[in-house]
Amino acid sequence: MIIIRIKEWGNCMLISARMLEIVKHLSQYQQTTYKEIEQALNIKERNVRYDIERINEILIENQLSPIMKGGKGILKIPEDFSIKVFEVNNEYIYSHDERLSIILIYLLFCSQQFNLSQLSKDLLVSRSTIKNDFDEIETYLLEQGLTITYDECFQLNGDNKKRIALMVNELKKYILLIKDSHHLNSYQKYLLDIFKLSFPEILLKEIIMLIDDMLEMMDLTLRDEAYNWYVAHVICMIWFFENKEIPVFDFAFVETDRNIIDQFIEDIEHLVNKPINEKNKNKMVNYLNYLNRFLDYEEHVDMIKVESIVTCFISEMSIEMGIPFQNDPVLIEGLFNHMVPLIQRIQLGVVVDENVVSLLSTKNLEIFEIVTRVIKRIELLKNITNENEIAYLVIHFVASLKRIHHNERKRILLVCGHGYGTTTMLKESLLSEYQVEIVDTIPKYKLSTYQNLDQVDKIITTTKLDLDIDYLQVNPILTKLDDRCLINAGIARKSPLSNYYSINKSLDFLKDEDRTRVLEVIRRELGYRDLGKPKKIGQLADLLNEDVIQIIDQDMTWEEAVIQSCHILEESYAVNRNYLETIFDIIEQNGFYFIVDGKFALLHGNCEVGVYKTAMSMIINQKKVKFGDKEIQVIFCLSSKDQKEHIPAIINLMKLEKTTDFMKYIVKSQTSQEAYEVLMDYERRFI
Repeated sequence: MIIIRIKEWGNCMLISARMLEIVKHLSQYQQTTYKEIEQALNIKERNVRYDIERINEILIENQLSPIMKGGKGILKIPEDFSIKVFEVNNEYIYSHDERLSIILIYLLFCSQQFNLSQLSKDLLVSRSTIKNDFDEIETYLLEQGLTITYDECFQLNGDNKKRIALMVNELKKYILLIKDSHHLNSYQKYLLDIFKLSFPEILLKEIIMLIDDMLEMMDLTLRDEAYNWYVAHVICMIWFFENKEIPVFDFAFVETDRNIIDQFIEDIEHLVNKPINEKNKNKMVNYLNYLNRFLDYEEHVDMIKVESIVTCFISEMSIEMGIPFQNDPVLIEGLFNHMVPLIQRIQLGVVVDENVVSLLSTKNLEIFEIVTRVIKRIELLKNITNENEIAYLVIHFVASLKRIHHNERKRILLVCGHGYGTTTMLKESLLSEYQVEIVDTIPKYKLSTYQNLDQVDKIITTTKLDLDIDYLQVNPILTKLDDRCLINAGIARKSPLSNYYSINKSLDFLKDEDRTRVLEVIRRELGYRDLGKPKKIGQLADLLNEDVIQIIDQDMTWEEAVIQSCHILEESYAVNRNYLETIFDIIEQNGFYFIVDGKFALLHGNCEVGVYKTAMSMIINQKKVKFGDKEIQVIFCLSSKDQKEHIPAIINLMKLEKTTDFMKYIVKSQTSQEAYEVLMDYERRFI
């Protein structure tokens, strides 16, 4: 039985896996907040606060500076901060989930070595605690069709294929750990020691090397999840060869090059240092062919079927949400590329382990519910129950929502077909329910001579038109089918949020304070209470000052420009490093869309990640920075706390760029003070 003890230096303190996670997070980001740690690690804030206190105790005990605490929950690590103190000096506390994993791996791979009393000593918990953990695992195994018996030692009984499914599901989590066993905590070391007991004569790392060689000989490169699944299966095959009988799989398979498989089996013979008889060789060939049938899955998948699934999925989501997703080519391509490995995972029974759900904000949970509901209506997707798998699909639509400006009104020409009364009724329905602007209402006979068709996004009529022209025919009283047609045509339904922003934009002629009062009345009367009242940041002067403006003269790539711009915000405690990553993510998804009229860049990231306050930085470079095919000298970087409070200031910036020559004088500025004064002077005179 394995006994793990951590070396004691001085006064030993207990440290948990949760504390280690927090320590690593602190070390990575240097500065963060309680709330960010909660979101990033899925640990309740009160537990984070408790662990920070414990971490500081350990730091002080080791004559190191404690973590510094600032306002609004800001945490900043000291210069002498060291992870080693936590990984070496203290006794490790195993979490409940870690104990369950250890027990499960024992029972799956080496049940004969399992001993409750010894395990309680190793894991520094009472025997009754281990017994409760064991009972929990026993119940779980029973649900999977496996039972535990005891006759001098523990035995796991049941269908081998069910056992293999569980073995693979657990083992695949640790493939990379087995390949690279550096910088391990006590839990990871314990797991590796259990695997060593399970394969006493074999180094698992060497098996993985043989698998890598075989895959290379077959000229195959797998995605990480498929790779871990494949390697775990091969290791399980060898485990069965060493312990029992290799299961026979009666699936149809794709015949792989037999020479490659034979060479692999021969290598296994040398590794286990014993011959493999013909019967077991044939079983191994059968097993490997069962695995290999999926490796070229993407090459043989019915792409027409995949396209049909994607089209159906997007159509259903468009109808459910009233948003024309089918007009977003990026979404279509993204889902098409995502669907092939998704179907593969469904066929393989591969489970997504990453906690993708935690990446979704609260406002995205409604989309999560809609996606969950929609996939139940699609044949190949209806059996998806894994929340993380669903979350991946949700992310595609969240990104699409950001690309689709569904709050922009479509310009509609109404053509009368059944009299003025029915047209008026249709007009009122469209205006009240959809994001449209009715540019004109004309009788059918005037359409052929209408002069402003180039200013119209869509023609809508209640009657058939004889002209060779694109139009949409609907009923005077809109039906569900009409609704679907309107959405498919790119005309989105109104929502409280879209209404609010449309009205806000239309009230641009008012002063900020008057507009705010009007919007507050509208919100109250229409019940849009969740939108909140915009905060007062009305001028660029509220966002910029001399401290966040830099004048430089250096060659730099666009990546370097982005990093430096965001670094200014970091230095002013407006954001942390996480925010920079979201900027790069947005650029990766959408390209250099933030270049305004080829004159300046207006960078921004995800307001829900790493933002402490609404702020802005500005870099003026005497040398031009190339963003794609655009070369610019002025780079703004914006952080926004709530997506709304910065809007008036940004509107001012856009107005100045459109109506004045302020940018010409900005780039001539020699100092931060001069640049700031130019900007403020123009804002004062022209806004």
